[in-house]
Amino acid sequence: MKRGLDRKLIGFMVTALLICFLVSTPAVAQRTLKFASWAPQQDTMNYAPNLWMKALEERTAGKVKVTPYYSETLGKLGNSLDMLKTGICDLALMPTAALSKHFRVIDVLAVPGVVSNRAVGTEVLYALLERGLLEKEFAGFKAIVLQAHDPFYLNFTKKKVTTLEDLKGMKIRFPSVTTKMLFEAWGATPVSVAPPDLFMAINTGVLDGTSASPGYMVLSKMYEIMKYGMWGNAISSGANIVLMSRKTWDSFPKDVQAIMDDLNAKAKQQYLEAGERQDVDSLKQVKAAGFETYSLSADELRRWQKLAQPVVDFWVSDTESAGYPGKEAIERARQVVQKFK
Repeated sequence: MKRGLDRKLIGFMVTALLICFLVSTPAVAQRTLKFASWAPQQDTMNYAPNLWMKALEERTAGKVKVTPYYSETLGKLGNSLDMLKTGICDLALMPTAALSKHFRVIDVLAVPGVVSNRAVGTEVLYALLERGLLEKEFAGFKAIVLQAHDPFYLNFTKKKVTTLEDLKGMKIRFPSVTTKMLFEAWGATPVSVAPPDLFMAINTGVLDGTSASPGYMVLSKMYEIMKYGMWGNAISSGANIVLMSRKTWDSFPKDVQAIMDDLNAKAKQQYLEAGERQDVDSLKQVKAAGFETYSLSADELRRWQKLAQPVVDFWVSDTESAGYPGKEAIERARQVVQKFK
């Protein structure tokens, strides 16, 4: 009698464990997604997405895996949105500045004088998303990780620029249409160069300088072939975001979507922590190599800011005329910036 009860108890426990396993593990057929990234694997912009991919596989007990393709090996960054739409990839990391004609509202980060660091910029991105201001440009996509990168600064090969007169006529690479207008207002000659081609353009003298973030300056080793960085005066910012095609997102059951949403929220903090470490390391590394960082004088900065204001005004009116909430976006961005001052 006792032996029979023991068998029943063991059977009950095994059944209970199986039920718990089935409940905790998403009921989804095994799948492997493709992640396309324009940046090298070690780039800070890939840090949070890499953790996201690893955690997704663990949380789904191996049912959902992601294969990453770094450094444009799956396709050029300019084709990222088309790659998502056509199914060449399921997720993609892309710099919104390079695709600013599509990401019109996110381009508020490129407006001069709005965002001065990556943490505030990232908060601005999520504030825009929560307010529903990104719905038009995110149509057909699911936001996975939103990352404002460290701000862009002016960097020069041979000449230390301390006045507008010094900058006049210099060939400077610009990261977005808005920044192009800004450089024109300051008297520089803006030149379009894709990030993977930037080192060669600097090294061969095609450019006199570039707008780039400290993290990218270190990762690309451009600080080794340049001499000066105006790192005391942020020009603008931008973002590297990970989107998933809406078709891929909708193909998953609710429990897997819930796991992804949980990982999305964690990725924000993971990115900011990695970015903070990168900022400290970047400054140490460039200074040790003899790369000089400096700031404009207060009077000179006011001259630059005065010339920048029409660019800000144009961005708002042009974004509105294109059917995007430009005015509301810049107001919301400034509210977030003020909150974190």
